[in-house]
Amino acid sequence: MNTFKLKLQNDYLVEEVILEAIKDDNLSNRKGYDSKFLGDGDNVVKLPTLIKLNFGDIAINQRPSENGKNYLDYLHFSIMHNKKLKLPYITAVNNYGVKNYLAMDHDSRSGDIWDQDDRIKIANDNFQFDDEDYYKSGFHRGHIVRYYDPAWGETEIIQKTAIGDTFYYTNCCPQVAGFNTGKWLDLENYSMVKAVFKTEKISIFAGPVFNGIFETDTLNIPVTYWKVLAYINEQNKLEAVGFLMSQKVVFNKYKISLLEHAELLKEGRKPSSLTPADITKYWNTRNVRRYQVKISLIEEKTGLDFGLNHVDINRKQEKFYFKDVDEDIRKSIKLMEYSFQPEKDFNDLEFIKSL
Repeated sequence: MNTFKLKLQNDYLVEEVILEAIKDDNLSNRKGYDSKFLGDGDNVVKLPTLIKLNFGDIAINQRPSENGKNYLDYLHFSIMHNKKLKLPYITAVNNYGVKNYLAMDHDSRSGDIWDQDDRIKIANDNFQFDDEDYYKSGFHRGHIVRYYDPAWGETEIIQKTAIGDTFYYTNCCPQVAGFNTGKWLDLENYSMVKAVFKTEKISIFAGPVFNGIFETDTLNIPVTYWKVLAYINEQNKLEAVGFLMSQKVVFNKYKISLLEHAELLKEGRKPSSLTPADITKYWNTRNVRRYQVKISLIEEKTGLDFGLNHVDINRKQEKFYFKDVDEDIRKSIKLMEYSFQPEKDFNDLEFIKSL
């Protein structure tokens, strides 16, 4: 069972509490992502619309609930799964930051146990990777919906069940250790600290880019990942921001075999207890801001329509990317698709297939 260490602090003492996630394989009562989580009217944020995706590759939920047969609904989040690649198309989670006590002050987790979601199983095929596929692969089982993003609710049972729901292989992608515990973790922490200390609520969409995937003997490895955050700003208006990150450069950096790389899995996770000061820390010091891109670029790369371009904080930028975009992204996206005005120094693109 998955366990989590939480510190509870008051004026008199600091107490460490070990929480145990609840794994309830009867998922029929889950309502999933709520499009009205941020409000009604102009603040409704619907699930993305599929534009260019191959509908035949969607894993069909045999026991559909709130969001229909194309989605797997969990507690406070939903996933559309690609049965051909055995990876999520889209994840969508509602994060109620001010009620997410685990996110505010937790130290570590241990004993991860992942399961397969049998709601998409047909005959003997469940269209998901498993423990054996990841064993000795050298890759992290990377959460796309972070395990404590949906961990809010009125009771401890609800919170623990939401954590347990994130440990299905439908919510998992193979990630390099240096990416999963590096800049992807920084972006996850920024998303959470923004929800906890600034906006109170945030809806988060995330997933891999399927073009450019490479294969090992057991896994399909996405090179690039995206994330879109939607929230209500200080003027009580809906805003959104998009991010794009590549793990290709991180993986190449090690120049080591997969078995050697697997040793990185033994490293301890970074402490993730958060404070208000972390909003600036992750945005500036840890350079999360450098991974900003226009949401329209993510749409181009994924075949999705988020319906958020009109509230994208970068919509008025001349280029698709943040002006100081990280070098990893410069190297992993074809320039002609990435900028209105190509620049001569953006030419180191040979090592990745067309995205």
